[in-house]
Amino acid sequence: MADIKCSVCDETYTEMEGFEGTEQAYKCSADIIGETVVGNYGSTVLDMHMAVFTPSRPESMGDGIICDSCISSMMDEGTLVISLAENRDGVDMDDEAAMLLLMGEDERAYEETEGRSN
Repeated sequence: MADIKCSVCDETYTEMEGFEGTEQAYKCSADIIGETVVGNYGSTVLDMHMAVFTPSRPESMGDGIICDSCISSMMDEGTLVISLAENRDGVDMDDEAAMLLLMGEDERAYEETEGRSN
């Protein structure tokens, strides 16, 4: 298994068994993408959730893998805030119709839910 390196602190983590080639390690599997950090399976802080930099991503920080320790530190500092209204796919989790589509429900279920909410 490969070592996964946090792009912020350079700490290395061992890639999770069964996730070879995914760059996902236990406690180091979130991605810095633009102004967001997107959590993946293996993160104990952002698993399947997204956080945003406030007011913006530090100029010295590039895209890459980030560990839970760095995420937690940035949250404590107020530099990074979890986006509670959205999951990592950018879907409003309070929008029942959108969640049905995200979960693979059929169009009919989506249309029925849309009809109830209008």
